[in-house]
Amino acid sequence: MPRQSPPYRNVGAGQRRRLSWYKSSGSGRRWVALDADSKMVLSWRIGPRDAETAFDLMTDLAQRVKGRIQMTTDGYRAYFNAVEDAFGTEIDFATRCTRSTRARATTKRAIAPRRS
Repeated sequence: MPRQSPPYRNVGAGQRRRLSWYKSSGSGRRWVALDADSKMVLSWRIGPRDAETAFDLMTDLAQRVKGRIQMTTDGYRAYFNAVEDAFGTEIDFATRCTRSTRARATTKRAIAPRRS
């Protein structure tokens, strides 16, 4: 049961934090397709977060797995076409979209006085 989690991570430095000596490298991201049960890496790519990299990853993944699979990804739009092109109708595909909110702490922390 492959899933795309985490779909990407920054590799190196982002566009804003790139140093002058680091200009030759792009803002690459790590794409990983994991098996949800065994956590085995089925396929991976380094590249920008775009449709071409999504297509490359899904095509490689489709060649590595056999039979009908179930896949869950984040809500990135490039996956829809990439999954359809790579797997056709031989996949159960879903997206998982979560909304993160920061809960405010209602309790105050007591700071212990320093010991002399």
